[in-house]
Amino acid sequence: MNEYIWHHLDISQIVYSKIEKNETKLSVERLYKIAEILETSVASILVISPSNIYTQNNNNDNATVIVH
Repeated sequence: MNEYIWHHLDISQIVYSKIEKNETKLSVERLYKIAEILETSVASILVISPSNIYTQNNNNDNATVIVH
């Protein structure tokens, strides 16, 4: 499966390994591409749940979502 993912991301196995080991930052673009490859949502990869999402309102009544 890992080979399938790094091949479809058009990156080397070394780069993919560094992403897995948290030795390099994962771009938002790559995150979305990984979700697409795995046929899942970005939220499921990030394990975003209602218990760790907060909404903060600023003076302009615009909501900012903060994930903790």
